[in-house]
Amino acid sequence: GLINTAQRYVFEAQEAILDYQKSGRCYKRLAETNLITGNYDVARKYLLTLKKTLIYRQWATETLALLGNEKAIDQHKEYGELRRMMMKKDLFFDDNNHNWILWELWASNKSNRMAFEYMLAGCMLEKDLDGFVNCFGSNTEINYPTIPSLYQQVLIQWWTRDHSNSSQTPMGIRPETDAMFKKFIIDFGQHKNNPQWLEKQYGNTFWYYFISH
Repeated sequence: GLINTAQRYVFEAQEAILDYQKSGRCYKRLAETNLITGNYDVARKYLLTLKKTLIYRQWATETLALLGNEKAIDQHKEYGELRRMMMKKDLFFDDNNHNWILWELWASNKSNRMAFEYMLAGCMLEKDLDGFVNCFGSNTEINYPTIPSLYQQVLIQWWTRDHSNSSQTPMGIRPETDAMFKKFIIDFGQHKNNPQWLEKQYGNTFWYYFISH
């Protein structure tokens, strides 16, 4: 869904070609990004050039027919989906603030599961429990029949930080996750000076990542 960012990167890649030649592959992608964003006049310039090539002639001819045809674009398997997922704000991609970009991308289309799960993964990598819970709690359109195990681990760790009553857990936390977390707390107290043992027992959990990185 980061259409404008894809367009900027491919344009810069083409301009960086050492002998100043133009790339058919870059032209194709630039035609696609402008088609998706509705910049049909710009897309047409790229497509008319590609129509004169051997490799891209057929594709360019077929794609020219889409210009201005909103219904056909919406029904297109790739372009329609990308347009629906596209970020509505035009902003500069910030390499140092991925979660903000992902939040804006997901806010543009709250059925964008990939953006949502990358956003949650970013919070987990940064050990941002509050950010994870805020993001997870904002979800209204992506349904999980069962909350994934790693997400449960984050939620129960966040919960127990401010709730002393361990007999109550957040909705969606399976009993086995609750029991495993309680066991982890006990084992950590007993083996905190033995990281090799902890890694062997809990190396595939968020809790071990949280204490060891």
